[in-house]
Amino acid sequence: MKRGDSLQTCPFANESPQSKYFHDHIWCVPKTDERQLFEMLTLETFQAGLTWKLILKKRPAFERAFQHFDWIKIGHMRSGRLKRIMNDPKIIRNKMKIKATINNARVLIKMHKHHQSLSRLTWLPVKYHPVTHRKHHNYALPTKHFVHLYLPLFKKYHFKFIGPKILYSYLQGAGVINDHVVGCYRYRQIIAYDKKFAHQHLRCYK
Repeated sequence: MKRGDSLQTCPFANESPQSKYFHDHIWCVPKTDERQLFEMLTLETFQAGLTWKLILKKRPAFERAFQHFDWIKIGHMRSGRLKRIMNDPKIIRNKMKIKATINNARVLIKMHKHHQSLSRLTWLPVKYHPVTHRKHHNYALPTKHFVHLYLPLFKKYHFKFIGPKILYSYLQGAGVINDHVVGCYRYRQIIAYDKKFAHQHLRCYK
């Protein structure tokens, strides 16, 4: 769990430079920006059945293909650009996942027309209070006790390729859940971020 700089980290941080950056700067950090949240949702969609290390390696290619995860542009994507994405060897060329991403962007567009957002959908169930798990080992936690709050909501809006595991991983990426192991140096840093976040967004729930 130790890196060369003597800091303790979650084991996956040592898998690649991309994994280290994601672990140190992005994972479990609370996010409300729609583009950032849509990026997390998209990456988790493509990660299904694959390794996170592979997805992070291809993250720049996904960002280019999906126009910096601009959900409005993706939702209005023309057939020509869709064909280019389908044939782009630098991303995961899975038709179901690509079509699910476009569908999810269109869902988000409709939500905004009705004064809803992915941010509200992500944070209202926990009242803008991130959840910290006290993990002492890098093992998978049961998802059913937490995801049941979210799965019906995402299905209600017709998001696609959203199962319990994908949704749980999305919530980690969005910062709703702090799943850094207790010994990781980011564990307490994220707890501090979470307290500030909850205080700043308290008015959003009132």
